[in-house]
Amino acid sequence: MFDVEYSTDGTTWINLESFNQNTLTTSFSKRTLDLSSLSGSTVQLAFHAWENYYANGVYLDDVNLISSSTPSWAYIVGGSPHTGSIAPGGPQQNVTIQLDAGGLPDGTYTTDIIVESNDPFEQYVAIPLTLHVQTPGISVSNSYLFFGYVVLGNSSTRQFSIENPGNSYLVGTLSAPSQYEVALAGRDQVTRDSNRQRVESARIEPFESFSDFSDGSQTRNSILFSVPAGGSRTYDIIYTPDVIGDHEDILTIAHNAPGEDKTISLWSTVITQPTVLTGNVTSIQPYSAIVSGQVTATGGISVSSRGICWDTQVMPTTDDPHNQEGSGLGTFSSTLNNLIPNTHYYARAYAVNAAGTSYGIQVDFTTLSLGPPETPENVVISVTDSGVLLSWSEVTDADEYAIYRSDDPSAINWGTAIGTTSGTSWLDMEPLRNGKAFYFITAVRSVRIERSDDSVRLRE
Repeated sequence: MFDVEYSTDGTTWINLESFNQNTLTTSFSKRTLDLSSLSGSTVQLAFHAWENYYANGVYLDDVNLISSSTPSWAYIVGGSPHTGSIAPGGPQQNVTIQLDAGGLPDGTYTTDIIVESNDPFEQYVAIPLTLHVQTPGISVSNSYLFFGYVVLGNSSTRQFSIENPGNSYLVGTLSAPSQYEVALAGRDQVTRDSNRQRVESARIEPFESFSDFSDGSQTRNSILFSVPAGGSRTYDIIYTPDVIGDHEDILTIAHNAPGEDKTISLWSTVITQPTVLTGNVTSIQPYSAIVSGQVTATGGISVSSRGICWDTQVMPTTDDPHNQEGSGLGTFSSTLNNLIPNTHYYARAYAVNAAGTSYGIQVDFTTLSLGPPETPENVVISVTDSGVLLSWSEVTDADEYAIYRSDDPSAINWGTAIGTTSGTSWLDMEPLRNGKAFYFITAVRSVRIERSDDSVRLRE
């Protein structure tokens, strides 16, 4: 008798099948046993021969364990089983095995590819097949990035990191709208002009990559990326807007880790400098003039101040004399004071917001010249014990008054200058000569002197 027994614990043995080999023979017979009921178990097999009077023993040869089912993760392209024949000395035949780890947990999977042939010496050949399943993971540092206020035509940069907590390479694609560029952080970036044309390419240092898949050296709105198992990488996202207003965009991270693609919301408010017009110059006087202006557009954010600036040099700015005239949109006017008579000036309207200061066109004007001052009037003279006291009415725009004394009322040069005063009276304490004197009082401006028409003759 010949018994085949199995055990799943090495202690308890169960008979699988018995063969009554009671006929003496010198040839081998092939037996096939079905072990499908033990699928998934670790099994030990024992072969038990019982000697009887018909024979001296039983011989075993070529014991093979052959799986009758194909694992879900490996299959023969073209179907299983694969059959064929090779003529003596003929060429080899290739059999393609495809592996699919989709849906498999991390781990190591093994099976055998069994080749059964008519080879009398090796009827069965087992080819080991092993599949190591490793899964990448993904964690993104930010769910949104806020760029804040970005001036139209300028660029703003933010950073985010991608971490791989898995045990296999994480690879994928970073994709953003056309106003954005993405690059591995810490690299020299590509400089672009206001028309977004490349003007300078910087040298890129090498970095660890997964085969040739990672394209982190590129700076564009869609790049490939890779992160090794247990590692992380930080990326720059550079925003160069082309339209003012509030914006919300999406950066998409496509990847080979389990789960859906990741996204990062990109928020910004794009602003520009306000638009301001310079108006007309009116009411031009020797010391003042009025200039108007108008703010026609805020630039996407409130105008904090507006006004007029001026100077005797071209293209005045707010670093020069200026008047602030409120804020926001609309028209305004400003009176420019403390100007110099007969002087050429330049003026511009200005407006300020968070993006900067803008100016209107330049206008120019010349202040009026000063005419002669008025003649001092109401001159009064009186003789006191201290001397001769002169008094008169104030003259508008007079800087001071000059007093002259002469013995001749027709003196061309008004006689002798005896003093100046900023007030409207003068005391002459010198004794009278020849018992008479003539006084001339003039109002003085810094640019012109005029003689009064009044004189007084003193007699003894």
